[in-house]
Amino acid sequence: MWRLFKEWVYQVTIALDQQANAILGGSADETMSSRCFRLHHIPTYRVLEKIVNALFLPFQGPDHCKHAYEKEVLGRQLPYRFYDLAIGMNIQYDKDKLGDKVEVPE
Repeated sequence: MWRLFKEWVYQVTIALDQQANAILGGSADETMSSRCFRLHHIPTYRVLEKIVNALFLPFQGPDHCKHAYEKEVLGRQLPYRFYDLAIGMNIQYDKDKLGDKVEVPE
């Protein structure tokens, strides 16, 4: 039961994070942490990245924003059960369904 509650809290936190990012003009699919890393070449985001990393330091170490960005790019923010189901269904990439602007890994 505790594991399910922790997963729920994690998913709700990501949803609120993505909502805040969308309200502030970002993508609805990206977290603020990911955005801070992706845009850290801009001074404001560099400062925000340091603040966010400091907040998450006790839980996830010094590179929270970088790891959030990596998760976004790789699509790894979903619960593991989503991947188990996709593997069980033998889901494959289909360039025709994804469109010509998407790079599909080999």
